[in-house]
Amino acid sequence: MSDPTTPGATADPQVLGLVPAPRRRTALVTGVLAALLLAGAWWSTAPVPRLTADDGAAGAVHDLGDGRVLVGVVLERGGVGPVELLDVEDVPGARVLGAWLEATPADSPGESVFGRGGPGTPVPGAPLGEAAALPARSEAGDGGWLVVLWDVDDCTTLLERAVAPVARVRTVAGITIDAPLPELASPAAAACADA
Repeated sequence: MSDPTTPGATADPQVLGLVPAPRRRTALVTGVLAALLLAGAWWSTAPVPRLTADDGAAGAVHDLGDGRVLVGVVLERGGVGPVELLDVEDVPGARVLGAWLEATPADSPGESVFGRGGPGTPVPGAPLGEAAALPARSEAGDGGWLVVLWDVDDCTTLLERAVAPVARVRTVAGITIDAPLPELASPAAAACADA
């Protein structure tokens, strides 16, 4: 039997019948699918949102008393396209009573989201000044504030577990992800300073 890989050799006709003849359309479809797969892999990381600055975050805290703390985190949106901030998840020792998004950039970096005299008494689900209750939409490149009203019920657990708050976000691709918030979004510093 001759080797079919050497020039001039003939292959067994029975084996050749099992191998499909090459087709241009098959090669073209395979190439297009490979290109789409590579583009999809690259694009799938692009819509992952960044809510705060990479080099740290700024914010403000207002202790309302009775274990309630209002925390504002400066947003510096990164990523592609709009996202929808769905909610902020509870942390061990504290639960979220309400969360708001002010998508308009603050007038100056030093300006407090709470304004003169503080925010007053927020009502979960209702607007807080210019901020809309979550869920709310945020465009890429937006600044503004994410404001969270916390009810701290166990300072010991809050301080011992020290779990960073997480915002649930729906991306432009429709995928819901957990976006970590900076440590200053936790109510621990204000509510548990004496603990």
